Amino acid sequence: MSSVRTSVGGAAVRVRGQLRRRQERYVVCPVDGFLFRPLYTSGVCPLCGATPGPEEPPPLPYLVRFDRFRTGVFALALVSAVMSALVLYTYFTH
Repeated sequence: MSSVRTSVGGAAVRVRGQLRRRQERYVVCPVDGFLFRPLYTSGVCPLCGATPGPEEPPPLPYLVRFDRFRTGVFALALVSAVMSALVLYTYFTH
């Protein structure tokens, strides 16, 4: 393997590892209590321009990790079962 390929492959592994470790961090503005991500605002509050205090977790962290796809599939299966039961009930009672 060439040295160029080795160095490029190593750089790709380092970048991939850093992207996986990156977390969305929220901070609270000390002036107005606004919750924002300093990654997108250069570290200052977008409302008043103050620098933030200590980092805080996002509000309701269990909603951030909420898997909507599985919930949607479960709801679709549940509605399908209820409709099937209604069709069978209607078919056999009338």
